[in-house]
Amino acid sequence: MLRAAQRRAARAGGGGGAARKLGGLAAMWAGISCVMRAASAPAARLGLRLAPHFINPFGATSLTDFWARRWNITQGLVLRALVYEPIAAGRLVRTANERGGAGAAPPRWRRQAAAAATFVWSGLEHDLFLFYVLRRPGGRWLLFFSAQGALLAAEGALRRRAAAAGLALHPRVALLAVLLCLGITADLWFWPDLLALLDMLHAALPPWARALGARAAAAWP
Repeated sequence: MLRAAQRRAARAGGGGGAARKLGGLAAMWAGISCVMRAASAPAARLGLRLAPHFINPFGATSLTDFWARRWNITQGLVLRALVYEPIAAGRLVRTANERGGAGAAPPRWRRQAAAAATFVWSGLEHDLFLFYVLRRPGGRWLLFFSAQGALLAAEGALRRRAAAAGLALHPRVALLAVLLCLGITADLWFWPDLLALLDMLHAALPPWARALGARAAAAWP
C-alpha cells in the first residue's frame, strides 16, 4: 500500500499530491509500528516494558520535536548513547555526575556538532542497508539525514531570534512548517530510493502476494 500511495503521489500534483504523500508517510509509520510491535511481543511476555517506537509524529511542532521525541524513538536512544552523547560531552565515558543528570550542559556548538554527526551516522546506516539490499551505491539517504542536521541548527537559530523578539509560531503553523521541511527533503532524497527498494521487494513476492497487494492498492484512496 505504501508503494501504491507513493506511485500515485509521484504522478499527482498540487494539494492532492501532498495529501497522498502524507498518506504514504502514515502508511510507513503504521507498517514500521506493526513490525516493531511484533518484535516487542516476546519482551512483553517476559514482563519487560520497552520504550515506544513512535509518539504521534504528526503532532510535531518542530523538527527537533519530530526527530528527538516522536519518530523511531528506540533508534534515537541508541544513536544518542553511541554518537550524540560522546561528541557533546567530549568523552567516551560519562562521569558519575553526568550519569545522575547533574553537571554543566555542553556548549551549543558542541551539541550542534553532535546532532549533525548523529544524522550523518544515521544516513550512513540507511545507505549501507540499501547497498546490502539493492547492491548499488546510494547516497541520497545520506543527503536526506545530513540535511536534517543542518535544518535543526537553522531551526534553533530562528527560534532563539524569535524568542528574543517576543515572537512565537502558532502550533498549527509550526506543524505545517515541519511537514513542509520533511516533505521537500524527502521528495528530493528519501522517496526515490525507498521506491526502488519497494519495487525490488514487490518483484520478489510470490504471485498470490502481488495479487493481494494489487487489490489492496486498488482500494487505497
